[in-house]
Amino acid sequence: MTQILLLYLCMACGFAFGKASLAYMPPLLFVGARMSIAGLILVWYQFFFKKERFVVHLQHGALFAAMCLFHIYGSYALEYWAMQYVSSFKASLLFNLSPFVTALLAYFFANELMTHRKLVGLVVGFIGMTPILLECEAQADEVCNPTLLLLAEAALIGSVICAALGWIFMKRLVKTHEYSPVMINGVSMIVGGGMALITSYLFETWPTLFVTVDQQGQSLNAGLMTAFFYMALLILLCNIISYNLYGVLLRSYSATFLSFAGFLTPLFTALLSSLLFGQSPSIWFFISVAGVGLGLYLFYGEELRIAKRM
Repeated sequence: MTQILLLYLCMACGFAFGKASLAYMPPLLFVGARMSIAGLILVWYQFFFKKERFVVHLQHGALFAAMCLFHIYGSYALEYWAMQYVSSFKASLLFNLSPFVTALLAYFFANELMTHRKLVGLVVGFIGMTPILLECEAQADEVCNPTLLLLAEAALIGSVICAALGWIFMKRLVKTHEYSPVMINGVSMIVGGGMALITSYLFETWPTLFVTVDQQGQSLNAGLMTAFFYMALLILLCNIISYNLYGVLLRSYSATFLSFAGFLTPLFTALLSSLLFGQSPSIWFFISVAGVGLGLYLFYGEELRIAKRM
């Protein structure tokens, strides 16, 4: 059980420290640099230590392209852009809709089973998100901007949809075409990260990298070093430890149980954000937590019931 808590604490760090990094680095630049570095580490590990065939067949190029576009570029670019305007714990809670969105996409595009009880869990989960979606959050000393907040929430929902599509493509590449998940993630992160860097170069203002002090002798890139520290921390905790720990836990726990346990992530995110960055959630957050938790309980309860019958 300690390992499960560690897994979702690491994932919560992705939201809490990711949000904090945006005070020092533009979102797309942060995503591009983080994913490119993490992808290179995974590809290096796959090539030199796993000693498996490292080949992408031409006929599977479209699936790999979809992974890069949706699983990495679309998902993370939209998420980090949105987190400029919403709290880390709201973003984390919205990502708990991923199982519901994945189930809907699989039902419509992969003809997977959708029972009435699962549908009830879906409806309850989506309704449970309503209170926190209707809450208007002001950033720093700014007055709450409902239009900007709505765009940010729409971007987060788009990020969840992209992530869900990514997992569907991942499942096909792993189970049907027998590619290594490490290689898939490594290639996707390098290409998707590169796409984010190109987009950042075109549309964002990059921080000064080489000039270290201004005319008054004050540091210009101390904040940049902080952003790189957060980046290194997230690569270690999220891209390396979480990924491998999840694989280890699948040997002892079902995927259904681990997915349901993912509900710990927004709670850990709220705790970290409150303790480290002074961002305390409102009562609406906890009301939504209860609503989404009930939806997940109904949804995964039905999955367990179906699994026992098979």
